[in-house]
Amino acid sequence: PVPALNRFAGDVVLAFDRFRAPLTEAEIERRSPDSLKPDEFRNLCQWGYPYVFETFRFHMTLSGRVASQESPRLRAAIDSLFTEVLLRPVLVDALTLFVETEPGAPFMVLSHHALGRRSARKTA
Repeated sequence: PVPALNRFAGDVVLAFDRFRAPLTEAEIERRSPDSLKPDEFRNLCQWGYPYVFETFRFHMTLSGRVASQESPRLRAAIDSLFTEVLLRPVLVDALTLFVETEPGAPFMVLSHHALGRRSARKTA
């Protein structure tokens, strides 16, 4: 857990929620609401995602669903790629806004925004 990152994530949810399309009943069901804890279900209904604010944990989705027999092989590949990288702090220096043009469509980059003071940013 990184408290500053968690606060930043919460601030982003609050600032951008007005741009979020309301969830459909199918989208709510896809999240298996009966398996969610009360706080997670409340977040799903209010914010469109169960894991925000107190229930947020930073994560990066690296693959689609993986069959259980493939999981150890994929885990080993991910560990070999990221173990050394994750020993150092990860710089969060930009916010990228993605859109899903229709349910199930690939996410597309709408805009990318550098964070921090302009004078402090370095570009190549």
